[in-house]
Amino acid sequence: FEQTRRRRLSFTRLTMQGNAQSTTSADTRTEDGGELISQIQAMKKETLRRLKEKNFDGALDTIQKMLKTIEKAGDIGGAHISLSAIVDESIQAFTNLAFAQPHRGNGTIERISRGLTAIHLQLSSASILSSPFDTLSRSTFMNALKALTGIVTSTNSNDVLPGKSYKPLDASFRILQRLVTGRGVRSVTADQSVELSERDFNMVLNAVSHVGQMDMCHKIIALQERTPHAPPLSPVAYSILLKGYGRLRDVQNVQMILFHAGMNQVQPDTIMMNSVIDAFVNCNDFETANDFFRYMKEPEYKGHSLSKYSSLLITDTRPQPNKRSYNTILKGLAK
Repeated sequence: FEQTRRRRLSFTRLTMQGNAQSTTSADTRTEDGGELISQIQAMKKETLRRLKEKNFDGALDTIQKMLKTIEKAGDIGGAHISLSAIVDESIQAFTNLAFAQPHRGNGTIERISRGLTAIHLQLSSASILSSPFDTLSRSTFMNALKALTGIVTSTNSNDVLPGKSYKPLDASFRILQRLVTGRGVRSVTADQSVELSERDFNMVLNAVSHVGQMDMCHKIIALQERTPHAPPLSPVAYSILLKGYGRLRDVQNVQMILFHAGMNQVQPDTIMMNSVIDAFVNCNDFETANDFFRYMKEPEYKGHSLSKYSSLLITDTRPQPNKRSYNTILKGLAK
């Protein structure tokens, strides 16, 4: 009986010691997590300080250091979400400033390029950051899209970005694809989609057309047409395409765009009709430009060159000419 009692006492002591060791181990992990959180918080402050100084390279280096520190720490339990949130806040602050207006001036292209690097860092860190912090908000992608298209239209250039192997419009198209598919966009699951407005598509379309990259224009149009939840093509999109081909004096593709619009039963408004007139003026086809102008101006007018566009001009009410209509036709007369 005495031996049995001693064995029980010995087992109790061992159990208490084991529990104490487990508690100590848990406390150590908690302390380590807290220490790591403090360390990452300090790096966040350093990032913000460097951003305030407009030191984008220094801020980016600090963000990379944050990610490496978290990766090196390994399994950090519940602290992982808190650490991921801190990194997310740092990258959000970085991209907000990197993509901010104005989208012109010295250092702007470099600043936008650094912002794209920050986006790539977050999207490629799924093994380091907890969900959903390995994705980015729709607003971040939209800010990047506005910055990229803004720099193209303000500089009239689509040169390769500093430190990158791609051009602003290439990056714009990839972001548009992400927004369409929802891949990498926060709060969007595999069976959901991001709501995109016509303005979102047209923003990229206008920048691409502005620099004469009409092959990419058709990629954007194709993406919009094959996306079930995307808005249908409107007179605004066709106006952008007509301006682009008009600038290039490509009358065959101007005609092709008008046929496409007619097939899609688009009803042209005054803005689109002005773009039609301007495109034909630029292509030195004043007869057709004048026929479209008179179609707007005279209720019963049926010009000879308009017969081929009959499917486009079947409308209940004819668009009315405005000041720009007259100025455009005057430009044609002056040629």
